[in-house]
Amino acid sequence: MHRNKKTIRRVDRGFVLVAVIVVLALAMALFGLWAQAAIREHRWLDGEALRLEAGRLAESGVARGIARRAVDPDYASETWQIPAAELNGRHAAKVQIRITPADAALRVAVTADFPAGAVRRARVTKQVEIPNPAPGDES
Repeated sequence: MHRNKKTIRRVDRGFVLVAVIVVLALAMALFGLWAQAAIREHRWLDGEALRLEAGRLAESGVARGIARRAVDPDYASETWQIPAAELNGRHAAKVQIRITPADAALRVAVTADFPAGAVRRARVTKQVEIPNPAPGDES
């Protein structure tokens, strides 16, 4: 049985077409995996940026609570709403400040949410204890 040149060319073309389809399928699969990894990395970086900002807001809340308590001995709690214009212009924040007695000290507990009210947000809580000045002690 002898094959002619037309049959051989047709088989070669068919093989090349299958090879090209396989290579394209592999390339698309690899591109899909790369795209998923890039999206995952982008979301992680966004979350990290939110956590950093919430951490800074919590530290500011601690400082605000200590300063307010120094001026007003009856100051015990506050929900500090920070508009977006005062931050990055895109997101507002909420910082809850609570001061409670703890033995001879005061416990300042702060919870910061950034962005406030968003489904995807970061929440950071910080607690510090500060000396409780005796009444009438102005030192």
